[in-house]
Amino acid sequence: MAQVAADIEPTVEERNARLVAETKRQEIQDACNKLTEGLLKKVSDPFSDLIIKLTELRRNQEDLLNKITTENNRADYQEAIAAATASSMQSTNDRMSKLKKRADKLSQKKTTEDTVAAEKRERELQRERLLIARPPPEQSVETSPTTTEAAKE
Repeated sequence: MAQVAADIEPTVEERNARLVAETKRQEIQDACNKLTEGLLKKVSDPFSDLIIKLTELRRNQEDLLNKITTENNRADYQEAIAAATASSMQSTNDRMSKLKKRADKLSQKKTTEDTVAAEKRERELQRERLLIARPPPEQSVETSPTTTEAAKE
């Protein structure tokens, strides 16, 4: 039996050694957990503030981006209006130039027609003057030799 007890004792000793090792391991694990929690507390407070500040910064950047986008869209709209206005003004200018040329041509045509009509009236008046019967020139009793000679010719 002494032999059996000797065989059992190493097993009990092994069990005790295992229990001691397990207890130490558990104590080390607990110590590590406590150290980790303490370290996280120390580090997490500044990081929490940093996260809050970064979130605020991101929100401000998004607001700024939205404002810039709005201003950019407004500028694009104003450029489009300016381009449309310039195009409209050019079109109006072209039409005005064409109308002015047409008015000048019509004015020249009217002036020419008026001139032609005036010349025609003048010719008609001249013709009427030539066609109006005139009394024959009165011959005087005394005729000069130059007048009779001119009449013969």
